[in-house]
Amino acid sequence: MDFELIPGRGADYGVAHIRIINAQTLALLVARAGEVSMERAVELVELGAAYVNEVRMLTVATELQSGDHVRVHFSPRRFECKRGLIERIVSTFPEMNLAKSMKDQLPLLSYVIVNKPAGLPTHAQVDNAKENLISLLETEVEQERGIKLKLLITHRLDIETSGVLILALNHEAQRKINQDLQSKLITRRYHAWVETPIAPGNYRHFMQPSRSAPKIVSTAPQTNWAECSLSILSCERSEEVLGACELAGPSPVLELIGSRSFWRLTIELQTGRSQQIRAQLAHLGSPILGDQAYGSTNSFTGSFASGAAIALRAFQVSRNRLGEN
Repeated sequence: MDFELIPGRGADYGVAHIRIINAQTLALLVARAGEVSMERAVELVELGAAYVNEVRMLTVATELQSGDHVRVHFSPRRFECKRGLIERIVSTFPEMNLAKSMKDQLPLLSYVIVNKPAGLPTHAQVDNAKENLISLLETEVEQERGIKLKLLITHRLDIETSGVLILALNHEAQRKINQDLQSKLITRRYHAWVETPIAPGNYRHFMQPSRSAPKIVSTAPQTNWAECSLSILSCERSEEVLGACELAGPSPVLELIGSRSFWRLTIELQTGRSQQIRAQLAHLGSPILGDQAYGSTNSFTGSFASGAAIALRAFQVSRNRLGEN
């Protein structure tokens, strides 16, 4: 035997840990260890589902040596997105309006604001490096405009969340934007549709440190728990949800169980924790429509594998006056 399977985390999710005994190529190992076709093995490697000694490898001909440790995600989560991401570059901040000729202007910009659809990750996932907003947008810009971009993340939106976010085009811009976000010189506002109203006001919670979801929050501070603060600026009745929560793939359907009455909250983030809005609203007894992980009795359904959407949309990022310089 040229390899051996060894115990490791993730077996229940199709993750295999393998120790190499004799030299061979990565694609051949994936095919043999997973008992899949060579075509499927190549697809998994090129998708970014294989790691050698904890480093992601995208080259099928990678040579493996005796003693190497290989991790393969044989059931990666997939995300579908049709072309058209270039049209989702909606603007830059007002002082840097995007010119019509992106082929001439893009290399001169330091950042862009992109309208992300729900159902698509912002960045690479542990088992899928290709099907995400950044990778797909870079590929599309190069293929259609002949420009090689390196887009850098400054803040994130959950897979299930749609809306605008800032992507930097160089490391200095990324550093400056991250600094401005931390200093509250950039404002982020969201619309969230919920089943029960919440009074406008400032809300402060503390989040338990954990990589897993759903996140747990408490109103009482606890050791090592991170502060989560947001402001609900308004709460109004609303029946228009579908148009604001588009998926990357086919159009979503909102299945409403029970009452069709719901409210739209306008929210301004004060801190930016992972799944903060979702966790805080659920703790307040009003989970976001479609967010079943946090207790919603409603769901969005689509006809593609990821099918993930909740009624949460980032509708505005703006630079405060103090941050214009």
